[in-house]
Amino acid sequence: VENGKGTRYHTYSVTAEMPGSDRTAMMDFTRNGGKLIWFMNDREVPSSKLSAAEAGDKARQFLKRHGFGSMQTVNYDEFENIAHITMAGVKNNVIIYPEKVAVQVALDNGEILGLHAADYWFEHRERKLNEPKLSLAEAKKTLHPNFELHHQALALIDNDVNEEVLCYQFYGRINGSFYRIYVNSETGTEEKIERIG
Repeated sequence: VENGKGTRYHTYSVTAEMPGSDRTAMMDFTRNGGKLIWFMNDREVPSSKLSAAEAGDKARQFLKRHGFGSMQTVNYDEFENIAHITMAGVKNNVIIYPEKVAVQVALDNGEILGLHAADYWFEHRERKLNEPKLSLAEAKKTLHPNFELHHQALALIDNDVNEEVLCYQFYGRINGSFYRIYVNSETGTEEKIERIG
């Protein structure tokens, strides 16, 4: 089935039988380049044997085999013995959030059950990443004094007006909850706050 003809998001959908199984998999491929941007190979997963780290390794191996560049896990969740892992591209130690991929891994045997990679393939391109104007120490001064910092990184995000902005990403805890706070590396403006849990 052809989708989005005449647009930037022109894709083809395919349904195929899984070898040695009565299951079918559904897949979408880009028209340009034939890149796999989505698939679902749904099944019940009766048990959980893999750790979060093992599931992440399975997802990374799968992505590497399918032509994805350097990726970093940015979110992990489990539901009904399936790991739902979101990864983002990495360039020069900067997390590139517009290039996101979501992978579903069966925790009984590590089988890849799903992929959503449209963001990655439609947003993947060469980017010139400027050096931050603010130092890390200057950016940290914008944080609340009670914020317990656990991790920091540079990250490229889309701001509220859909412009890509290089930020310092601060992950930590305040008032009993975990947050990711994005501080513009040029102006020191708080661009976004995400409550993690």
